[in-house]
Amino acid sequence: MDTLGKYQNNIPVLKKLNLEHYERIFKVFETVNNGKSFYYYNILKKIQFPDNIDSGITKFYTTPSTLPLTTVSYNIYNDIRLWWLILLINKDKLGPVAFTVPAGTQLKYIDSKFLDTIFFQITKLVILNGRHY
Repeated sequence: MDTLGKYQNNIPVLKKLNLEHYERIFKVFETVNNGKSFYYYNILKKIQFPDNIDSGITKFYTTPSTLPLTTVSYNIYNDIRLWWLILLINKDKLGPVAFTVPAGTQLKYIDSKFLDTIFFQITKLVILNGRHY
């Protein structure tokens, strides 16, 4: 039997996730099979950024060669975990699923000094209000 979803940070037996983790926006569900508990995410929920993000909080990065999104994230933010942020902001160029970015692609990204504000807004809209966009 599956249990109703909770966010991972509200489940004591699971590791707490930092704001940078995309997984933190999904509810975790539990199912029991042969007496063992298994946890899984409802990844059908999603968030979206508006097409008209304020240009004052964005910058651009051009890939020097074909790179995985995690490497692009590291080059921009010095952190591989923010690949999802780059993908969501550039969905028009990259499509809904991209593992690599072709050489010469110009990507929009959130200036690192605004990341805390963005994470707060995601938390406010997605987690605190229990809504997913």
